[in-house]
Amino acid sequence: MQKQTIACIINPKSGVRQNKNLQDEILSTLDTDRYHIEFFETKRRGHATELAEKIVSEGYDILLVCGGDGTINEAVQPIVNKDILLGIIPTGSGNGLSMHTGIGREHTEAINIINRQKTQKVDCIRYGDKFLINLAGIGFDGFLTEIIARKTYRGFWLYIWLFIRYFWIYKPSTYNIETNTESIKGRYNMIEIANGPMYGYNFEVVPGADIADGIIDILLLKKTPVWRILLDSVKLMKNKWEQISWAKRIQCTSVSIQSDAPLKMHVDGEFVDQNVTSIAFQILPKSINFIIP
Repeated sequence: MQKQTIACIINPKSGVRQNKNLQDEILSTLDTDRYHIEFFETKRRGHATELAEKIVSEGYDILLVCGGDGTINEAVQPIVNKDILLGIIPTGSGNGLSMHTGIGREHTEAINIINRQKTQKVDCIRYGDKFLINLAGIGFDGFLTEIIARKTYRGFWLYIWLFIRYFWIYKPSTYNIETNTESIKGRYNMIEIANGPMYGYNFEVVPGADIADGIIDILLLKKTPVWRILLDSVKLMKNKWEQISWAKRIQCTSVSIQSDAPLKMHVDGEFVDQNVTSIAFQILPKSINFIIP
């Protein structure tokens, strides 16, 4: 039987722990009677996209990405609506996509998921000429990722510290939001555009969002005192958005957002450095062949 070919992209700088022995981990667990694997390391930001383009053109069967949500985002750019399968081994600091899909954090289990090779077609979201697979955030969390992008260290506690430091002084913008179902104008602290529900560290920012439902979930959050957020925390955990005065949930298949100031935005946890005041998103259902548990 002819072996299936795997091209494995590794981001050696991903996450907060070292991944020096990752190739050995993969080779010791992967079913090498079934698969032939080759390894590629990223050298700079954007390099995973370049590597994935080459991998697609050379006809590999599986693209295996070892990194966090940002590395996965880069790697999926050339595989949307292609036959190649996508597998992931989570090595990022947060690993939101991996946690949402049930792959988890453990390398050995993630490799065994590749061995079992159960697949599902999942959605992605197009914005401009690019794609996101998990989440985009506009406003305060985009502002925070711009600061984090300049740091040499990443992690949960850095995000919490920056949140506490800047939450009180951040000034929200006014947005015009047009979806295929409704129009909204308002001043919002954060706008979450969700394919999946989860940031890293098991934090569900948009509970109930699903990467395979053909829907964009949007969460609009007004600037609110911390005491009010804490008071409503039980409602948040129970996904009772209709009972929260400072939050609004929308479901749609396309949305355009216009701001009265340049957008502060992250996509899959990485700051998007572009000086624009408007952007549009559209769901692309069943556009990625994903290896799932």
